[in-house]
Amino acid sequence: QYPSLALNSSGEPCISFYSYSKDSLMYASRSGSTWTVQAITLVGYHGSLSPYSSVVLDGSNNPTVGFVDSAGAAVATLVSGQWQITRIENGLSDRVALRRASSGTLYFLYKSETQGSPAFRLATFNGSTWSKEDVGSTEGNGIVLSFTIGATGTPRVVYDVLSFPSGNSTQVSVRYLQRNAGVWAS
Repeated sequence: QYPSLALNSSGEPCISFYSYSKDSLMYASRSGSTWTVQAITLVGYHGSLSPYSSVVLDGSNNPTVGFVDSAGAAVATLVSGQWQITRIENGLSDRVALRRASSGTLYFLYKSETQGSPAFRLATFNGSTWSKEDVGSTEGNGIVLSFTIGATGTPRVVYDVLSFPSGNSTQVSVRYLQRNAGVWAS
């Protein structure tokens, strides 16, 4: 369930998804008419696994999968046939999205609830270290809908905000943010 799709340099599909029957994060790739499906071995896996994942490929078609378990946000990267897990943040997290810029920089957007109030956090990997920044408050029950990285490396985020002003009514609004010169603005 909740699949994420990337295409390799040959145009073949690569998919991350959650398997309820196996309670496992999975990765599938196709070559010609043959599918290869494998469980992503989560060393240090903590309790419940969120069904949401996101997959991107590097220039050599190596996958990186962003995910959340009960310990927090993490990425799994396939290196020489083995999945290497990197913990990005400890604590309650949800909803994930990965993108890779044309420069090769990896961007990981997730909903963090570790500092008292929910916020979207963007983690950036430059090839050797991760840095994190808050994108903005989720203003209640926000859910990441989409994000992209522009040609100049500018991240742009779109998400919805659910509010319950009175009674049984629900209001949904959409927020757009982009980072310019280190500042997030709509």
